[in-house]
Amino acid sequence: MQQFQHPEIERLLSNLFQPNEIETINKLHEQYRKLFVGYEIRTNKDQAVDELGKAFSPLERTIGGIGYDRLFYGANGQRYSGYYPIEERDIYRPLQYSLMNLIGGWNRREAVRESCAHIESIMKRRYEHRIENILKKPLGTIVGLADQKGILPNDLLINLTLISEMNNIAKHDYDIDSVKFEDRDELRFEIDSKVFTSFEALAMYFICRKVGMDLLGRNDMK
Repeated sequence: MQQFQHPEIERLLSNLFQPNEIETINKLHEQYRKLFVGYEIRTNKDQAVDELGKAFSPLERTIGGIGYDRLFYGANGQRYSGYYPIEERDIYRPLQYSLMNLIGGWNRREAVRESCAHIESIMKRRYEHRIENILKKPLGTIVGLADQKGILPNDLLINLTLISEMNNIAKHDYDIDSVKFEDRDELRFEIDSKVFTSFEALAMYFICRKVGMDLLGRNDMK
């Protein structure tokens, strides 16, 4: 049983995934920790990236769309390059960065922020003509305006509200500014690791993938 620092993430998992899928995420987390957490440098990191990708594949296929295999591998199979339409870079690059931070094994806060940025980018694309000046607005404001305009069904709105709350925490709820500049690199691991657990950071990747697919599949842009 996972211990959650943020019960909102537990609620999102139960809203979006079946019990067997949540168990799969738990098992993926165990494998992820064995491969990456606590390792800043790995001589076999490429092999670890490949192993994690194979483990991710069944759940990524269930969610659909562009996942680990196209976020981490190019058209010719080269690692770390990504393979998705250039015109959709704003949507998928955040997920690519989220995985990069996860595989770095330490920057959980930034991984969550980037996963949420995927949702923000989709919202801005989908509802640019329905919410005025949306491109200049942060995710929480966009979700609030979508609620006012009745654009989204209640279940999706609830999940987006919870994601925006996690986004706010990832962006703002840490005290790096109080740390002396020369000490920041040394203390950043400690600061980031206190905001989200490694499981929560991994779970938010899958949560935002799932909600992102829901948003991309909607036909309510106009």
